[in-house]
Amino acid sequence: MANTLTKSMLLLLLILLIMIGGLVIFDWLGLVSLRREFAPVLRLVGLNAPTDSGSSQGLDAGEDGLNDARLRQQLESLEIKRKNLDETEKKLLRRLDELEERELEITRAEEQLQQQLSALEERENLYRDRNVKIEQIARNFSGMPPAQAVAQMNEMDALLVVDVLRAADRIAVEENTNSLVSYWVSQMPSKRGAEVNQFLVEKP
Repeated sequence: MANTLTKSMLLLLLILLIMIGGLVIFDWLGLVSLRREFAPVLRLVGLNAPTDSGSSQGLDAGEDGLNDARLRQQLESLEIKRKNLDETEKKLLRRLDELEERELEITRAEEQLQQQLSALEERENLYRDRNVKIEQIARNFSGMPPAQAVAQMNEMDALLVVDVLRAADRIAVEENTNSLVSYWVSQMPSKRGAEVNQFLVEKP
C-alpha cells in the first residue's frame, strides 16, 4: 500500500511538473501571463505581481499614434480647404475688379452720351432761337415799307437774307397772304439780287 501511495504521489508530482512546464511554455509563447494569473498567490507570499504598465503604455502609444495620424489628416484637410478658400477669394476679387472696371466704362459711356445729348439740345435750342429770330425779322420786314426792308437786306449777309426770305414765304403760306419775296429781290441791285436768287435755288 505504501508503494501505491508513493506511486500516486509521484504521478501527481509528474502531472504537476507537466502542467507547470506547459504554463511556462505558454508564458514564453505569450499565450498566458503566469505572473498575472498567479498574482494572488504571489501577493500571499509577499511578491508583487507585475502590472500591465508595459501593455498599457503600448496601447497608449498606439492611441497617441492614431490620434496624431488623425490630427495630421485633419490639418491636411484644413490646409486644402484654406487653399480652396484663398483661390475662391482671388477669383471673387478678380471678378469684383472686372465688375468695377465695367461699371467705370458704363459710367464714362453715360457721361459721354449725356454730353452729346446736352450738345444736341444746345444746338437744337440755338437752331430754334435762330429760327425764331429769323421769323421775327421776316415779320418786321413784311410790316415796313418795301424800300426800307430792301435797304436793310442789302446790309445783311446774303445767306442770312436767304433764310429771312424763306421764312417770309413760309409765313405767307401759313397765314394765306401774299409774299413780298419776289418784289424785294427785284428791288435789290442787280448783282445783289442775282446772288440772292442763286442762294435761294442752291441752298436747301
